[in-house]
Amino acid sequence: MCLTSSDKNKIFINCLDKPAVISDVLLHIHNAFTVKNYDSIVIIFPEKYNSISPNIAVPLTGILEYYKTERHINFQLENESKILTRTHLLSPKQYKEDPYDYSSVLNTVWKFETSNEVNGLVRSVVQ
Repeated sequence: MCLTSSDKNKIFINCLDKPAVISDVLLHIHNAFTVKNYDSIVIIFPEKYNSISPNIAVPLTGILEYYKTERHINFQLENESKILTRTHLLSPKQYKEDPYDYSSVLNTVWKFETSNEVNGLVRSVVQ
């Protein structure tokens, strides 16, 4: 089974349980941006899926974040389920020193800029 495919500025991810999908998506993004000069890319997820593995969510978020901030590509997600919304795939959560409830930090991709942010989140959860 093919893990991914692409058509113009659309990338179709056909499964979310094989880490090899990451290199495929990276190749499709690179081609859409570098070869085809698209500055907006649509990522289409399978219509039915129950979970996304951290082995896929974390590197995919890092890749999307890089291309958004460094290459100024706009991404849109289609067929985004509650699972992906909660994961924060397009916009990783950042720790802020505010009275936010950090009791539910799992199944979320976090972005840290300093070790103090990591320490703050860990302290918030442990307390």
